[in-house]
Amino acid sequence: KLLAAKDYDGFEQLAMKDRSMTSPFGSGLSPISLFYEAIAGTPNPTNPDTFKKEIDSLNAWVQSRPNSVTAKIALADATSWDAWYARGGGYANTVTDDKWAVFNHKLQQAADLLNSVKDKRKSYPHWYFVIERVGRGQSWNKEDFLKITQEGTSLYPKLPEIYSAAVIYLLPRWSGSNGDVVDYVTKSADWLGGDDGDILYARLAK
Repeated sequence: KLLAAKDYDGFEQLAMKDRSMTSPFGSGLSPISLFYEAIAGTPNPTNPDTFKKEIDSLNAWVQSRPNSVTAKIALADATSWDAWYARGGGYANTVTDDKWAVFNHKLQQAADLLNSVKDKRKSYPHWYFVIERVGRGQSWNKEDFLKITQEGTSLYPKLPEIYSAAVIYLLPRWSGSNGDVVDYVTKSADWLGGDDGDILYARLAK
């Protein structure tokens, strides 16, 4: 309703409230991640026109509030999902050259949006989650990827989605191995410690 009404001030207030709530819900997602999921979530393959309208609405928000970090992260989030939708879910050798071109172009658009607010990223936990999705698609090297992930988890240690995105990156199908996954999950849980560490381990190892 806020998006349809172009109530951008309402958006900013809601996002600020959700960012202040660091405890994840039972789903393992933080309130701020659910905020972005509601307005920039995974595209519906049966109705791509609906997702295009969402991106157009987010573009309008960015144009209306060019200094809004929240708006740019939302547009980057939606654009990165759009990139993965364009690529398709098959193995790399099944993706056509045309699809690779669209995928890479949209991922770079998302990266450019995130980089434009990079100096403010530490106050915006969802920035890390989206940059991880972009980094996986752009095949970042492991050192660079884990460096930015560690920064995110150090700032927001109880936001499981940042860890989850790292686990996906470390899967053998992307840029790691089973050993990398086990090592990352174990070390992350031990670092967090206590009941929170045990809960994180259960979520990541499922």
